[in-house]
Amino acid sequence: MFIPYFALITGIELVRALIRSPQRLRVAGAAGLMVLIFSAPIYAWGMRNQRIFGRFLLDSHGGETLMQCIAYRPETKAGIYPEFIKTQPIYQQIKGMNEAEADVFFTDQAKTWIREHPGLYIRNSLANSKDFWRLYPRPDQSYPEGRMKLILISLLTEPIFLAGGLVGLIKTRGDWRRLYPIYIAILLLSVMHALITGQMRYRLPLMPYAILFAAIAAVGLF
Repeated sequence: MFIPYFALITGIELVRALIRSPQRLRVAGAAGLMVLIFSAPIYAWGMRNQRIFGRFLLDSHGGETLMQCIAYRPETKAGIYPEFIKTQPIYQQIKGMNEAEADVFFTDQAKTWIREHPGLYIRNSLANSKDFWRLYPRPDQSYPEGRMKLILISLLTEPIFLAGGLVGLIKTRGDWRRLYPIYIAILLLSVMHALITGQMRYRLPLMPYAILFAAIAAVGLF
């Protein structure tokens, strides 16, 4: 999902640079070189997968993740998905498929499920959004360290970062022309993970922003 993010930010900044700079050819060349450098390892990874699986792809589990976290969300949250899926006809159909073929099959099944259950998909996505932003630890897991210890650590850190980060984000809204890439990153990750997974560990790329804006809010207090 960072590929469309990169494309969007690059497109916006390229237009802004072309408007401001008289050396448009040089700006366009620099942007093209940057895109080439960014795209080369991604393209190489896709070609590697094509050699192995016979299909150009960047990952081979997105379809099953969508099925697991959307269509089979109750079973996943109950912690019984690995055993449950083995009893379903869909599991028997992927036997003999390689990873890429199984991914396409799961993706098609997920799209069919979404078309047949649009209302439930919206409700599950909203629940995923809540899970994406909830505090650690996960209530459906047990931990050898002890739940109360993890809850205490979480309460000493995350609420401060998230609430303070929101305050700092609001305080710096006047500088939106420079900060808009952060706004887009927060929005993109929040929406995409709500539509696909909703697992809180995928919020980690956003926590440095929360800490940064919380620090801004703290400085403003003094």
